[in-house]
Amino acid sequence: MATNQLVFYLCCAAISGLKIPSFVATFCTRIMLFGVVLWYVQSGSYDVYPGISGLTEEFKEFVKGNATILGTPIPFYVFYAIAAAVIVWFIWNKTTLGKKMYAVGANPDAAKASGIPVVKTTILVFMISGMLYGFSGFVQAAYIGSVSHVSGVNGDILAMLACMLGGVSVTGGIGKISGVVIGASLYILLSITMPWLPIHAEMQYIQIGMLLLVAAAINKKRYSATVR
Repeated sequence: MATNQLVFYLCCAAISGLKIPSFVATFCTRIMLFGVVLWYVQSGSYDVYPGISGLTEEFKEFVKGNATILGTPIPFYVFYAIAAAVIVWFIWNKTTLGKKMYAVGANPDAAKASGIPVVKTTILVFMISGMLYGFSGFVQAAYIGSVSHVSGVNGDILAMLACMLGGVSVTGGIGKISGVVIGASLYILLSITMPWLPIHAEMQYIQIGMLLLVAAAINKKRYSATVR
């Protein structure tokens, strides 16, 4: 716990104090945390970490169970995703914190000149995102039925891809929750259809990388046009 808090403070200091872009600091923090996890795992009695399995049925049912609506069974995790999107939309669009988030993301210097506490706002944003990361890990563990030290690796890259597909600027200040939902839905659709295509698994990674580059280029062009 102390190590996680230290990494969190380092990330906030890097973003707020050193003015490192948020996604760069997030990547660096993820690598640091992954190193901490590997160190912890290798310090145990296992040569190869077997992961955590044998989760209770009640825990898995909480996520993988379903509710029947109009004769159609809908898994509980769909409702959790909708609830998370609605909560974040409300914070983003209907609260003072949401307005501060937009201002800090668009231009932190102008936000600071307007009296907005940039450091405090940045920390609050990362606290909210951290809670969402934790809940998504909770859902993923129940959905898969097991957890290992490599669970969720590269999830940050895929999340960034979904955001860029949804029109969110990687530099901040531009984007909508509806766009994020659309971008995530597009990625899920691609991830479902790709295994059915007559291509090797290696090519799927190549295509995801190419899609990320294209999305980044479009995102950059759109952001530059908005600035002008």
